Amino acid sequence: MKKGLKKLDCFYEQKLYNSLNKLEKLAKKKKTSKSRIISIICGKYGLPLILLSLIPLLVLSFPIIIAGKEHSDKIDTCKITTDSGNPAKLTDIKHNGCTFIAIEDFMLKYMFIFISVFITLSIIMYTYIKILKYKRIKEGMSK
Repeated sequence: MKKGLKKLDCFYEQKLYNSLNKLEKLAKKKKTSKSRIISIICGKYGLPLILLSLIPLLVLSFPIIIAGKEHSDKIDTCKITTDSGNPAKLTDIKHNGCTFIAIEDFMLKYMFIFISVFITLSIIMYTYIKILKYKRIKEGMSK
């Protein structure tokens, strides 16, 4: 029995082959031209493909990602309380009046862009490889 990614691969391969088979039957049944088949494919799968290709641009539109906050150089605005012992022990620090500076992380943004481009290209290559495999199976060259 197939498990994990192998099972997922078979599931998506079957979905892709079924949709390609439907398109092929439609083309034979109605004797439609190649341009008509392309328009059917664009009508059915055009929007998901366009949205898939826009994912890296979506990541580019993210604002600067703030990795955290850093305390400003003005320490005198912090409220420090100590107990009255010998030696005095620090009990509490309150930062109500303090200002914090945002730490910007550009590398995180570039990592998101790289990952999204990699995922998009992987999906496109996977689909292309499966379409080529489907054509070979239909021609009877391999099973």
